[in-house]
Amino acid sequence: LLKGEQVIAIDISKRELEQAPDGPLKIVMDATELKFLDSSFPYATCFYTLMYIPGNLHARVFSETFRVLSPGGRFLVWDVSLLLQPDTEKDIAVIPLLIKLPGKEITTGYATRWPDKAQDLPYYLKMAGEAGFEVVRKQDNGRVFFLELRRP
Repeated sequence: LLKGEQVIAIDISKRELEQAPDGPLKIVMDATELKFLDSSFPYATCFYTLMYIPGNLHARVFSETFRVLSPGGRFLVWDVSLLLQPDTEKDIAVIPLLIKLPGKEITTGYATRWPDKAQDLPYYLKMAGEAGFEVVRKQDNGRVFFLELRRP
């Protein structure tokens, strides 16, 4: 919504891309096997996506993103802190969101299954470090977090 035609949006699901707002170039692609050349982009973003990717694939997403970023490139991540399933019979975590953009607010929510192990800010910081990223900025409110990572 902010950068329109400057964006290349990827998703493994064609349906998700068809439902996304107009503007970006949309490509069906798996984030664990990006079809871009090394050092192709100054920025990459991941907006409430990691919670839908199996935990055993997260390291590959981070390493592939590192690979396609140019030196000095930034990886911006917004996502949900998912801890272990609480003592309940509900196997779905529901996360309501209020997204504030310049001149616009969007109320939405996401739902996903509880992970087998905690997927919170420390988990993703470890993943980022293992991929080679430097942490530029991090924000965590307990439910959602933001990371700005840099490829050295």
